[in-house]
Amino acid sequence: MINWFQHIFWGILLTLLFASCGGAQKVAGTDPLEMLARGQYARARALVKSNGPSNPTDCAVVAISYLAESPNKISLDKAVQTLNKGQNQIATATAANEMLALAKTLPPISNNEFSLLLIEAALGAAGYGTYAQSRSKPEPGSKIAVLLAVSSLERLNIHMSINHKQASQDRILEIWNGCYSLLGGSLSIKNNYQAWCLYTSIAGIAIVFAATSPNAELSRVLLQSAVLTIEQNQEISHAARCDMSSPFDKLKPVLLRHRDLLGRLERAVSGATGCTLGTYAPRPEE
Repeated sequence: MINWFQHIFWGILLTLLFASCGGAQKVAGTDPLEMLARGQYARARALVKSNGPSNPTDCAVVAISYLAESPNKISLDKAVQTLNKGQNQIATATAANEMLALAKTLPPISNNEFSLLLIEAALGAAGYGTYAQSRSKPEPGSKIAVLLAVSSLERLNIHMSINHKQASQDRILEIWNGCYSLLGGSLSIKNNYQAWCLYTSIAGIAIVFAATSPNAELSRVLLQSAVLTIEQNQEISHAARCDMSSPFDKLKPVLLRHRDLLGRLERAVSGATGCTLGTYAPRPEE
């Protein structure tokens, strides 16, 4: 005979079992950014879509999930369409920039195309390149446009430092043209940290590209732009010459083929002559 105590015991036990089974199926409260970091791209995308993308970060998560899961042109188109769901050109460019930033949080992706597709999607969403779909571009030289250009060139520098043999000159040129347009045709930047990132990225790209295509016109354009970045942002000249992370010592030998540019580089950093190597680069909080 089952007494009242047993009824209560079994009731509580069944309730706990039911709650446990139900709780295991829920995804509410799970962070899609953590899913991306674990390589759970489809789950991250599904979670954001279930709630309805409502801000640039949501759009960035969905867009990069397509490319990380399947780095190909079909995913690129999906990413651009997703980024273009922003209400205006600023929201779209913001989402594109956040997508580039999220790439640093992902597990290593061995596909050599990933970074290039990522950049092309970001620029395409902002209205530049082969995959341009934006009806309204961010204002060239505006804060968000400059940020997107710098982020795109940083990603290209990362790609070329690892996969320079796979880099297509046409694709690099298209990316460069898009970034230069976003910068408003000027390499002068008010933010010293962004100016530093711009210099190190362009110099890194130029060094690798010059090694594989020394006679290409684009090679001189990139090398000249690296020098011009220092000339137009004298606040970073000391770091360009003396910081341990600066590509300065690798840039000089490449410029032996372009004596005029080598002379301009030396003059641009003349105020730092005789310095000892150390940490001089601007910090993000500037």
